Amino acid sequence: MASLGMGFWVVAQAPQASQSADIDGRVTEPGIDHPVSDAEVTLFRVPQGIVSAVNSLSVVSSTKTDALGGFRFRVDQAGSFVIRVRLEGYVGVGFPLLGRSDQIRVLVTAGNSQHVKLSLARPGELQGRFIDRESGNPIKDVSFHVMEVGYRNAHPVLFPAKIGSTGEDGSFVVRNLVPGNYVIVVNPKIANTGLISSLDADRDKTDEDWSDSIWPGGFGFESASPVTVLPGLPADIGTLPLQKLPYYRVQVSLSNAGCDKGEKFTVFRLEPGAIGKSNARKEGEVECGNNFLLRGFLPGTHSLELLPSAGTPVSKRLRALPTFEVGDRNLDVKAHLERGADLEVHIVTLDSADSIPTGLRISLLPLTALPVSDETPVTAPNADRSIRFENLPLGRKRINLQGLDGGHYLKDIRIQGRSVPGNIFDWTGEGVLEVVIDNKPSRVGGRIIDANNQGIAQAQVFLVSVPSFAEDIFYSVVRATSDDNGRFNLTGVAPGEYHILAISQGDADEIERPKVLERLLSKAESLTVSSRSSVDLSLKTTDPGR
Repeated sequence: MASLGMGFWVVAQAPQASQSADIDGRVTEPGIDHPVSDAEVTLFRVPQGIVSAVNSLSVVSSTKTDALGGFRFRVDQAGSFVIRVRLEGYVGVGFPLLGRSDQIRVLVTAGNSQHVKLSLARPGELQGRFIDRESGNPIKDVSFHVMEVGYRNAHPVLFPAKIGSTGEDGSFVVRNLVPGNYVIVVNPKIANTGLISSLDADRDKTDEDWSDSIWPGGFGFESASPVTVLPGLPADIGTLPLQKLPYYRVQVSLSNAGCDKGEKFTVFRLEPGAIGKSNARKEGEVECGNNFLLRGFLPGTHSLELLPSAGTPVSKRLRALPTFEVGDRNLDVKAHLERGADLEVHIVTLDSADSIPTGLRISLLPLTALPVSDETPVTAPNADRSIRFENLPLGRKRINLQGLDGGHYLKDIRIQGRSVPGNIFDWTGEGVLEVVIDNKPSRVGGRIIDANNQGIAQAQVFLVSVPSFAEDIFYSVVRATSDDNGRFNLTGVAPGEYHILAISQGDADEIERPKVLERLLSKAESLTVSSRSSVDLSLKTTDPGR
């Protein structure tokens, strides 16, 4: 079950029964766990199989929270419900990824009560001051972004919250912030000027602007220390010393070899991310054989990607991927258009008489270049159990499999005879990629229970292979969500060694934070899964905060 934003919910069909059940819960302010009293809590019934806005649902009942933020509903029939909380002077906090929400969907089964957590908050504010690092003088008119920090698979996710700027004395106050953890991002204006024509008068100049930085910290996100904004209170981020830095220019010469006169290419600046993934910023368009100038480069390693703007078939597509090192001066760079290489993927079954699953589909995600949908489409194998990805750019790739039925599991992925850990490989233009599957899978299932041996619905189960992928443990994780009765079922499990643990719905955000899953594995159950086995477990939830 997931929120689609703007109050929309996708709802699965729920069983009906005549036996009554209770839904109780508590409303608190995030960050301080303070109870919210006298808030209006509304219970909506969701018809079976409906996708609907909350405001269009029928109201079952409403109540007010008590002095401890608690509330309770009794329902006469099992089914699907949405609970929403409101209070004047408080803001909704609809970011389930950040571990909080002012509305929640609940599945109730006959006689099985549910406990939920909801959040409301008084808005807070963030204040601080920018000064010149060299002179100590205040800096006026500094524009910045306030970003709320969340995590997904241990990687930071920044949610845009507000845009601010400094006054005459360099100070700023950003109001009406939902309580949470925040950073301030300063992007120099020079970095957003796009490409310009390569005039001789322009190529030898250097530019100066404030440092591209994230605060507190002053460098990249790795060195930043997010500031916590508490409900109804100001948070002081302190005095932030910005430094003026030289930004260098790069003149790029685009070869006309292989392209037609007038053919246009879109220029992207690539910014490295996690596991080689790249974020890209579009700089503009350039014609075949033309030179262009880019501004706003600090010393360090940088990459560009030039793609045909439109209409070029995959088989004839050329691109340039120049990577270069900027030192203490402007730079000339040559961009050569090149074709990729065709990659053959072979599906191999350990049992030669075994047929492959009819729903099996394979796609490739580029990790060091821009993903272009028609270059790595989700593809079914041919009759000879092969797939051909045409003109595939060289570089790091991750292979994704869909449609492995419960009768098969992924045994191995190999290229040039070597296994591919984490399903990630370097495509050098040589070799055949082999996807090895087996028809002797196992099953891991069971029930998530509380202290009273009652099933816990919507709990998350993490099955982690041992050893895990060193670069990113989440690439070694298979997830499941428990049903109304707390049951879960994982099919197509590969034989091997695993850790397994369960997290309640309300604690799901904590496990997304860096190093939390690794720490919790020390408390997790160890599990050996043999070929064609079926394992049933009773699991209790683990508290990520302990």
